Amino acid sequence: MLRILALVLLLTLLGVPTFGWWLAQRSLPVMDGIVAAPQLVRSAMVKYDDRGIPYIEASSAHDIFFTQGYITASQRMFQMDILRRTALGELSGLLGPSSLAEDKLNRTIGFNRIAKEEWKKTSRKTRADIQAYCDGVNAYLSANQGKISPEFLLLGSEPSKWNPTDSIAILKYNQYTLEESWRLDDLKQRVLDKIGDQQAGTLFSQTFQKDLIGQNLNPAENIRGTISELSNFPRAPQSAWGSNSWAVAAPFSDSKGALLACDKHSGFTSPDEWFICSLASGEMHLAGATIPGVPGILIGRNADIGWSSVALKADTQDLFLEQFAPQFPGKYHSPTGWENVVELTEAIPVRFGKPLLHKVLVTKHGPILSKTETTGVALAWSGADSGTTPVFDSIWAINQAKSWQDFNAALSHYAGSAQTFLFVDRLGNIGYQCAGNIPVRVVNNGNQLMPGWQANSEWRGRAAFASLPSGFKPAANYVVADSPALFNGYNFNNPFRAMRVESALESLKKSNQKVGLPDMAYLQCDQLAHLSALVKKEVKQASTRTESIDKLQLSAITALDQWDGQMTPNSVAASIYESFIITFAKRILEPKLGTEMTLEYMRRYPRWSVFVEQVLSQKPKEWLPPEERTYETFVLTTFGAAIKNLTVASKSEDQKQWQWQKFHKINFDSHLADVSPWLHSAIGTFLEIAAVGVGGDADTVNACNVDFQAEPWLFKCDSGPTVRLLIDMADPDQFFESIPLGQSGHILSSNRADQLKPWLEGKPLPVAFSNAQLDKQQEHKLILNNE
Repeated sequence: MLRILALVLLLTLLGVPTFGWWLAQRSLPVMDGIVAAPQLVRSAMVKYDDRGIPYIEASSAHDIFFTQGYITASQRMFQMDILRRTALGELSGLLGPSSLAEDKLNRTIGFNRIAKEEWKKTSRKTRADIQAYCDGVNAYLSANQGKISPEFLLLGSEPSKWNPTDSIAILKYNQYTLEESWRLDDLKQRVLDKIGDQQAGTLFSQTFQKDLIGQNLNPAENIRGTISELSNFPRAPQSAWGSNSWAVAAPFSDSKGALLACDKHSGFTSPDEWFICSLASGEMHLAGATIPGVPGILIGRNADIGWSSVALKADTQDLFLEQFAPQFPGKYHSPTGWENVVELTEAIPVRFGKPLLHKVLVTKHGPILSKTETTGVALAWSGADSGTTPVFDSIWAINQAKSWQDFNAALSHYAGSAQTFLFVDRLGNIGYQCAGNIPVRVVNNGNQLMPGWQANSEWRGRAAFASLPSGFKPAANYVVADSPALFNGYNFNNPFRAMRVESALESLKKSNQKVGLPDMAYLQCDQLAHLSALVKKEVKQASTRTESIDKLQLSAITALDQWDGQMTPNSVAASIYESFIITFAKRILEPKLGTEMTLEYMRRYPRWSVFVEQVLSQKPKEWLPPEERTYETFVLTTFGAAIKNLTVASKSEDQKQWQWQKFHKINFDSHLADVSPWLHSAIGTFLEIAAVGVGGDADTVNACNVDFQAEPWLFKCDSGPTVRLLIDMADPDQFFESIPLGQSGHILSSNRADQLKPWLEGKPLPVAFSNAQLDKQQEHKLILNNE
């Protein structure tokens, strides 16, 4: 009997993994052969290169977008499902009650409602193309029942039908996360309340208005309770502090063509956020990157122009304090009197339970995020209103533009998230244009809590398109997105990366050198620390005036002094530098803000290192920690603490163990990590890519930032460049991409992480645009047969 039981156990142990592997194999994307697609007008062809990039060829726009939907679903369906569930507030329907906090927030903001309104306004032609994409996704699901992604098998679930509002909601949610400034506004208000308007103004490089709310709300604790409730929301993903993009005109280019570089920054995930594809028919030829679930191309090129976009990081979200009448809970105080609040009921599906009926209150300013008996905080977001032109209509117009005039006309109606768009064309021209819904305010630029009952708090419409930064054929023959000279006053991004790119381009110009794509690729991966020279100077100067330095610190000072400022993965000095500036910032801030608020400030405010530069160079007395008497001793004690943090992190005093890559690692978490930590801990090991060490920090062009933790010896990297593009408009095949992992989201696919090594090494990979180049790169061919 024992032998029989042992045999059964052995077969079970061997059989379950084998059966699971067999099921997973069945769901691998088909990349060769013929599949039936009777919904097509004519048959379509998909050629793949060795990285799994699909080059779709079809006879019409309908067939192009249908095929794009089909192919994207085959590679990224689980990711698409998680993205739409996140946006629509339906994660709990898959993952259970653990996701309710996230769902309630997103239902309150109302991406599901926003998507429905956008769909109603979308033009007939664009609606047809989006519907074709959805039909392609659904055709894939129908044809592959029982052969779904392994994640669905693990969760015992199947994806539901794909709808146009799913795609719109994903795009709107993505744009919202790029603009999520309300959490920063909330932080600013709490900092203002804690340390006053003068020091808060210094921290945020802004002017704050005293007593903006006034003293007529009683009791004051009720207001503070309403505000503090905001901090109980699910923690937002680490802010990806802007992206990089620059363009070089023909006279400054070694190919005599216009050049474009772009790298978009966001959280590192598995699979990648971006999906590379090419779409070709008789009426269009597009190639570039998009988000799975979003049809078309968001950044890339067509036959005539190339374009990129980076988040302008304008303040497009405000928090309004609303007054409610205790005796009439359904009324709130507006500038024109008492008005009725709109009450909605959102039914949130919950797996293994009944739907949760979630009440949402909406004022004229927006949905109420938190409420007490007499006050509430409403979120006003300009992106919730598409105006007369839904965002997909503008994207379609950009995709089809043939000239600067077409491009500019498309952007003049763009009502999506505020972005800086860069332009290049086949004639060697370049241009830039800011566009998007940017509120016009009367007071305070919305950087603190606004009284909803006062007329001067109201938005006065949107910034006129003609008033936004714009330029065609700039005299410098190059343009850098986020350049302080061009875009100052419109965003709160850290300027250091743009300054470095401008400096590098100016250096080439002064030496009479032309710029080529290899230069652009090298610059995309530049890791020069902006504050390195200042830190080296201050540390060395302080150390020469004291004898109380031990051998370990002296050795670290020598390493720092000999450093070239490049935060390369194997640099020891990079670790010393980063540990120093983080420790310096915390020691300045924690006596005034406390530990939690200090960490939140460094996580949410991209210009915190600008503040560090200001304090380290100007040495204002009011920011010297109370236990220190001079800045020289402060620098030395901070340096000592920074070195101690490295010894704790490495568990060694051997500086060879202090290489930056050993501390600064990326964990490519699956989407389950954010939305369901408990499930991620249970099955995440089957889905994750091994952690890798990287260089750079938030201030370098190669912006692999640090996720600030309470433990000062942790330097985890959780966001950075998740797609890089390089385009030379003089040659259609001088087009390159780089994503951190790979095209496929399937755990058994050879294209799941095949781009990680070249991404780490900064080696861009070719994207075919001409038929001749495609013939060279083609590895697979799939026919979607309409018969």
